[in-house]
Amino acid sequence: MLTEKETRIIRRYCLLPALGTACLLMAMLIGAVWILLCMVNDLVFYGDFYSLGLYTYLAIAAVYTVAFIVCFLVPRIGMGKEAWTEITGKAKVSLNSGDYAPQVSAVLGAGAAGSLLSQSQSPKANRVGAVMKGLAAAGTAATAADIAGEMGRNARLTAEVCGVRVPRTKNYVTAVVLLPILLLTAVYIPHFIAARRTMEAEIAVASESVYALQAALQEGCDHVHADDPREEYDSGGYRVSGYLYSSDSPLTSYIYVLIDNEGFISEVNYAIDLDIQGDKEENILKTAAELATLNRMLNSAGLSARAEELLGEYTLPEEFISQFMAGSYYESITYVKSDNTWIYYMTDSEDEYDEYSSSYIYVSIDS
Repeated sequence: MLTEKETRIIRRYCLLPALGTACLLMAMLIGAVWILLCMVNDLVFYGDFYSLGLYTYLAIAAVYTVAFIVCFLVPRIGMGKEAWTEITGKAKVSLNSGDYAPQVSAVLGAGAAGSLLSQSQSPKANRVGAVMKGLAAAGTAATAADIAGEMGRNARLTAEVCGVRVPRTKNYVTAVVLLPILLLTAVYIPHFIAARRTMEAEIAVASESVYALQAALQEGCDHVHADDPREEYDSGGYRVSGYLYSSDSPLTSYIYVLIDNEGFISEVNYAIDLDIQGDKEENILKTAAELATLNRMLNSAGLSARAEELLGEYTLPEEFISQFMAGSYYESITYVKSDNTWIYYMTDSEDEYDEYSSSYIYVSIDS
């Protein structure tokens, strides 16, 4: 006849191995939940990195690891004590006792080999070492789960023989699995809400600037293309391009502007097509006039910029003009005016020049 204390021990040993296995599983898988939430944060809400989410994930993993150790060691140690021996003696039951030495040896060997390979100077050996460490970690978890499963089966068999009502582990295990997922998700919800509000505010500000520049360019350009922040949010900013001539024109001259999510101009690019059959001086005069025309339309939008150079009226430096005049129409030029201003003459070599080639001066200014 079992005492009340012995009955509690049997029930505890039936429950703890299952809970320990669930804790071990969640200590490893909660990282996947955290990565998924990070992806939602980055791809859906475009939020900043959320430190509290990381700390919560690490805390959950640590707590569940400790919980697994407790749930594993309590029955493991307890089943080696005299109290459990007396219980199994009363039950007159033969319990399984597997030999896990080969598995433990294999895991330790894989871990040791992985550590040695990770210290190698060879990148290939380092990669193999990382794989070995991963296999060792997986093997450790699998071995622990096997031992916990055996303890649980032994406890349930003892309970069945002794007529002890075994607690249903399903509800406990479900709670152990769902609790960290719900907790981590709950921690991220306020961050998602704040990120959404920030994104909506940025869309409103950026839209005003994009629409203003679009309207200004439409006053003098044949056609204008603009990203619409209200149609699709872009954390990198929005592009507005204005073309002086129609798409049927043999030459193309355009301005390409990048507006960030705070409504500021962060990058300006000009491209002016040249007629390589024409006089170089005429091409330089044409470029200067069209740069000035595009710049006036840019400034008429009344927008602010990240740097003064972005809005300034742009003229080609004399050194670049001298290089252009001295060279051939088929020789490209790269001229660095400053850390944030570059000028290019883009073309193809004479041997490769065909009906699909073009020659143009490209000015790029960023902040």
